[in-house]
Amino acid sequence: MPLKNPAENAVPLECGAISLRAATYNIHGFVGTDGCRRPDRIRRVLEEIKADVVALQEVDCFETTVKMTSQWIGNIHSCPFKTIAGPTFLRSSEAPFGNAVVTHLKMDDLRKVAISVPGKEPRGIIDVSLRKDGLPFRVLATHLGLKWAERKEQMQRLKEQIMAGPTDVPVILLGDLNEPFPYSRALRQLRCVMGPTPAIPSFPAMFPLFALDRILVRPPSALQWIGTHRSPLARRASDHLPLKAEILLTAR
Repeated sequence: MPLKNPAENAVPLECGAISLRAATYNIHGFVGTDGCRRPDRIRRVLEEIKADVVALQEVDCFETTVKMTSQWIGNIHSCPFKTIAGPTFLRSSEAPFGNAVVTHLKMDDLRKVAISVPGKEPRGIIDVSLRKDGLPFRVLATHLGLKWAERKEQMQRLKEQIMAGPTDVPVILLGDLNEPFPYSRALRQLRCVMGPTPAIPSFPAMFPLFALDRILVRPPSALQWIGTHRSPLARRASDHLPLKAEILLTAR
C-alpha cells in the first residue's frame, strides 16, 4: 500500500462514512531519548497527533496518564478523554506497569485478557468496543514479548481473541508487537485474520530502522493512510515514534 500524505488523501467520504484517527505509542515510561522522564512531552506529542483513540505501552504510572489526558481534553475534542488501564504487573516500587487505551469515544464493551507466557514478563490485551458518530468498531491494544517463541504463542492467542469477539464490525489492532521481521511466521498468523498492512519503521525514534509498532485493520480496505509521527518533539519524548493511521468507518 503506498503511503500518502493525509492532506493528499482528502477524498469525499461515501454516504454514511466517517474518518477515524487511531495511533499506537510506546512511551517508554515517559522517559525520552535524553534520559529525562517528562510526561508533559508525551502529552504534547499526543496533542500533535490529535487521535480519537490511542494505545499506549510501557505506562509506568496510570495516575500520571489520567492526569496527563485530563490536561489534554481542551486541546483536541470537546468530549472528555478517558484512560482504560491495562496493567500487566507491579514493578519493584509496587507501581502498576502495562498498557492503556486513551479515547474520547463512547465505550460499549471492555474485555481484558492475559496472554502471559510462563517465565516471561506478563503481557495482556485490552479489547474494547467503541463508537464514533454511532458507527461501531473494535480496538485491541497490546505489547508482545521480546523472544520469538514467546511472541509466536502470544500472536496465536491474539488471533484467537480477535475471532472470539465481534468480527462483523471494523477491527483495529494497535500495539508494539516487538516483531522486527515483517514476514515472520508469527506475524502471518495475524495477517490471516486481519489482512496485510504496511510495515513502517518506528524504532529507534531518532533513526527508525525497525517496524516494531503496528496498526492492523480489518477490513484492510478501511485503512486510508498510515505513517509515523516524526515531529522534533516526538523524536525526543520516547525511544519509539508514534504510529498513526486514518481509518474509514462505514455503516453496514
